[in-house]
Amino acid sequence: MDERRRTTLIGGAALGLPLDDAWIHAAFARNLALDRTWGLFAGEPSGGESSLLWPAVLALGELGGAALAPVLALVLGSASFLILPGLVGALASTPVRGRWIAGAVGLCGPLVFLALSGMETIPALTAGTGALVLLRRGHVGRAATAAGIAVLLRPDSVLLVAVLAAGVAVGRRDGPPLRSATLLWAWSRLWPAIALVLLAVILLSLLERHFPPATLGGRRWLVGLPADLAPSGAPGGLLA
Repeated sequence: MDERRRTTLIGGAALGLPLDDAWIHAAFARNLALDRTWGLFAGEPSGGESSLLWPAVLALGELGGAALAPVLALVLGSASFLILPGLVGALASTPVRGRWIAGAVGLCGPLVFLALSGMETIPALTAGTGALVLLRRGHVGRAATAAGIAVLLRPDSVLLVAVLAAGVAVGRRDGPPLRSATLLWAWSRLWPAIALVLLAVILLSLLERHFPPATLGGRRWLVGLPADLAPSGAPGGLLA
């Protein structure tokens, strides 16, 4: 990646991001905004992007050649981190415990680093935690939508959908919670999340011109399979 794509100038000073993966997201965002290309290099469609939603959002910072995708990534990461402690605290059994937990999350160094990394990790974590809070309050459809957004941000979040299904099944009052019919009913309640997961797979496949999309090769552990690091057939098949 050339320096023009790795450096953003703010007031004459160079803005840097600490992780190569963050710059991969920024490069995809820039090429999407300027060249209408889903790829690491201009005019070369490729795999290697693990998130569908994050570069699409960051592309807003690149419209008109503004080169502000890294800035937008930092702003969104920081804003998500400000929301996260309160959401985690809302899952506590009492308000007092919630405040202690929220304070601990807010002072967690690794989470602060991730918020300032330019990655989609904290926004995805915030969306996923929001899904759990919504489920606890009985808003199943909204919880499923929030979980789907988390998956669009970071594919690993798909495990959260299974957690929500278990929560919906256990929370059912009119029958034994672990019967197959109850589990099927629980999954049907989560159709917004399932629809967004399928949308992510389909769109990434279309954008990469390859099925399954390259990002799934390194995430086969999600279904208990070893990672497949062989070339995907799509140019630039990196794993962001």
